[in-house]
Amino acid sequence: MEELKLRYLEEGDYDKGYVALLGQLTSVENVGKADFLVRFREMKNMPDTYYTVVLEDTAKGKIVGAASLIVEKKFARGCGKVRNISRHL
Repeated sequence: MEELKLRYLEEGDYDKGYVALLGQLTSVENVGKADFLVRFREMKNMPDTYYTVVLEDTAKGKIVGAASLIVEKKFARGCGKVRNISRHL
């Protein structure tokens, strides 16, 4: 039985197929676990900028979906912010 859990991206999600999921939509060649961890930690250390959630099939221990909200700070529009959403299903 499929059990789905929506949660924030975690370091261990590389081993649960997160990068492979992204590879269904774009090029992710040469992204090893060490590369993933470096980028994950960089993004995690930028509060209020990156929000990535994953949908995990807990019965299989696999990531089956993901979405990211990126808040980009601008000079335009009175130093406003632009929000970009991407989905990976």
